[in-house]
Amino acid sequence: MQYELLTLDADRALLLRVIETPSLERAQVLNTAMLADLSRLGFARLLVDCRELERSDFQASDVRGLLHHLDRSIARHAAAGQTPDRLRIALLSDADTFGHGIARMTVGHAYGLPHLQVHHATDRDAALNWLRQA
Repeated sequence: MQYELLTLDADRALLLRVIETPSLERAQVLNTAMLADLSRLGFARLLVDCRELERSDFQASDVRGLLHHLDRSIARHAAAGQTPDRLRIALLSDADTFGHGIARMTVGHAYGLPHLQVHHATDRDAALNWLRQA
């Protein structure tokens, strides 16, 4: 899994390209590093590109656990004044692919988490437009 910075007009977002999922432990470390980068840069938007994802060892409970971990981390950082209190995440996939299924599952597991807004799109422009809304 890798990520890189992306500028969206006057807004900034972090782009995360997911090609292969790491181990659960490595994913938690990456979440922490990513949140630190978001906080340091003042970003509150994340575009997760799942178009190249072809397999994952994650179970649904793993995805839910990672989302809960991220939600709690955002709450802690926000309480300390280090980051906005909400992260908008747009998941991008091609229709009818493995990445599409993972993205849809992730949206479902993010439901009700107060510090995450998660959306799924199959069009990059639509995903970026959703991120810009707030």
